Amino acid sequence: MECRKILIAIDGSSYAEKAFEFYIENIHKKGDFLLLVHCATPPKLPLFSFSEPCVLPSDEWLNSIVNENKKSSQIMEKFEVLCESAKIPKKTVVATGKPGEAIIEAANLEGINLIVMGARGLNALRRTFIGSVSDYVLHHSNVPVTIVPPMV
Repeated sequence: MECRKILIAIDGSSYAEKAFEFYIENIHKKGDFLLLVHCATPPKLPLFSFSEPCVLPSDEWLNSIVNENKKSSQIMEKFEVLCESAKIPKKTVVATGKPGEAIIEAANLEGINLIVMGARGLNALRRTFIGSVSDYVLHHSNVPVTIVPPMV
């Protein structure tokens, strides 16, 4: 029997946790392989330093990048531990860019069979103006997508 490759989108929210729990309780089969994908938020880098206006704020840039990397690592560690305790083989990917596009790209590169992700439950108006990652993935994926609503 060939193993299934399941991508779970991770963003550190309670919605991602619910999607992971839903996978464990309802979808998981022995032999599954998980790809945990987190799309890191690019740090906001100031163009100049307020303390030294004529000097590039390279120290501030470095601190911002280090802090964002630390946040990403903490988010991924939590889910890595959950996988290890459930004895589920996994691979983690920290992507950059637009989350929906990064999820689709990772799914295509890794030959994923199913994408599982949480939804924030945006109303139609907010989804129209700010977009929805789950909506993007649903409409651009070549594989089935399971979207776990916020009230599961």
